[in-house]
Amino acid sequence: MARPKGKLLALVLVFGAITVVTATGAFTTVEAERTAEVETTGDGNALLGLAPYENANGQTPYATETDGQVQMILNGSIDTEEGSAAGINANANTTIQNAINVTNQGTQDVGVTVSVEDSSGNSVDGINMVWSGGDSGDTVKTLSPGDTATFGIEINLLGDASEDDLNDLTIVINANADDAS
Repeated sequence: MARPKGKLLALVLVFGAITVVTATGAFTTVEAERTAEVETTGDGNALLGLAPYENANGQTPYATETDGQVQMILNGSIDTEEGSAAGINANANTTIQNAINVTNQGTQDVGVTVSVEDSSGNSVDGINMVWSGGDSGDTVKTLSPGDTATFGIEINLLGDASEDDLNDLTIVINANADDAS
């Protein structure tokens, strides 16, 4: 009885092709575990350092640092050479350009923006962050390692914002190496 040599050869070739295809090293998922060491620090020592702005007299009238966290304070008593004040005018557009310093303490240039949000994460009409010099906080400031920029806040209580909008605001600072110019 003769054996079908052609069919046997075809069958061997099919199994060989399947073996070659499955042995290519192709995969759909990979899982690997790695360790990472991350250390947290206060605002002043972070890669993007924050500190209250000091005026020529060494005063920090619009920001404080408590337990390593910098906060903008506009509701307390402020004493300056010109006198003292408490809070902002309820019927005015108030701009404070020098409140908080942001310093690039990293090793590469970064583009930095600042904004303000309410407790729900939304922007608030009439309340904006401003860089010292008057540029909007949305303007990207490029900071090289060691560079410092100063920002503040603009609050328009003449119609855009109300006193109720001033509660529970959060300053958002974004730094991204891809945004540096």
